[in-house]
Amino acid sequence: MAAAILVVGSVAGIASFYFAFDEAHSLQDETLQQVGRIIVRMPPELADRWGVLGADAASPESVVVAHLGEAGPDGACGTSQGITLPCQLGDGFHTLDLGHKRWRVLVASTSAGQRFAITQPTSLRDEIARDGALRIVTLMLCLLAALVPLMALIVRRMLSPVAQLADRLDRADDHAIDALPEINIPSEVAPFVRSINRLLARLRESMAQQRRFVADAAHELRSPLAALNLQMQNLGKADLPADTLARLESVRAGLSRSTHLIGQLLSLARLQHETSSLRGVTPVHDVIRQVVVEADTYATSKQIDLGVERLVAIDLPVERQALHSALRNLVDNAIRYTPPGGRVDIRVQREDPWVRIDVEDSGPGMSPDELARACEPFFRGQGSGEAGSGLGLAIVCDAARTINGKFTLTSKGTGLLATLRLPIT
Repeated sequence: MAAAILVVGSVAGIASFYFAFDEAHSLQDETLQQVGRIIVRMPPELADRWGVLGADAASPESVVVAHLGEAGPDGACGTSQGITLPCQLGDGFHTLDLGHKRWRVLVASTSAGQRFAITQPTSLRDEIARDGALRIVTLMLCLLAALVPLMALIVRRMLSPVAQLADRLDRADDHAIDALPEINIPSEVAPFVRSINRLLARLRESMAQQRRFVADAAHELRSPLAALNLQMQNLGKADLPADTLARLESVRAGLSRSTHLIGQLLSLARLQHETSSLRGVTPVHDVIRQVVVEADTYATSKQIDLGVERLVAIDLPVERQALHSALRNLVDNAIRYTPPGGRVDIRVQREDPWVRIDVEDSGPGMSPDELARACEPFFRGQGSGEAGSGLGLAIVCDAARTINGKFTLTSKGTGLLATLRLPIT
């Protein structure tokens, strides 16, 4: 828009200059005509008495009036202020080169047959016309110089609500999409904002239905799985052949994995329904100890050295259940993908304004592509050879969001470093 204004303004300025220049010349010709009308209507004896036709009648820098008489030896009919005029000039306007100057000449005749020439140097006329035209163009350029920033300010001010709406959309939480405000926005943008709000409403409803389905399905599956586990335990106590007991053990392992998956689905659905909130004060070191105790049996079964390298005692205003869920899944994930004989280390340290919790393992790590998708539900790295649901890190991400934390994963070829940062206040 600024470029268009400058181009159009430049063209208009050039056109205005030439129009004003031409108009100034027309006004000057009109002035010569007025002088001519006065001269031709003035009695010669009166004109001579007033010195109109005298040798010093006028300055050669303004208007010079000359009497055109009989032709002289050189063929000239009149001389005034060193200007010699030819005899063949007819009545009307002429532009002549006389005495190393360019003159605008008006020839007029009286009713008695006397002829007069009213002359004016074109340099003076051009200077007057140019000054007048430049004043107009200068004013237009000043208006253009003020118009461009003013236009930018007006457009920016009018579109600032749109920029605010875009910023609000960028900062919107993935699990709590609020409608955009429909007040204090340009009327031209209001229909678009209403359409976006309708789309967001449909999206919220779709996401809510998906979460309800996952939660309901997981809840409905938990009861029959619990009953099946109980029956499997009763069958295990019965006097059965060895091959039958081996098959029952395989079924029991499958039920255990299914029960674990259902628990993770319920945990994921609960975390996705919750929004960021502060519920009491949680001792981080107590949660770490509880997670280590719960995971110790699993780590021992895989011959994993699970330990806490550094533990800072600090209380944080976070929900205990969400923090426990995040740390338990981090530790379980590290143990699961660490080969026998490996290590899983936990470190807790204070880095104002955060508390940093690291869970580092000596497993195979992740590639950059896998790190980018690690928090997607049901995503599992290729070539791990470990059974899992692919929900652990997704639960950690949602838990971190619930407690206003930040979760990052780092891998340098071997080993995986999972870092959870929690705000101190």
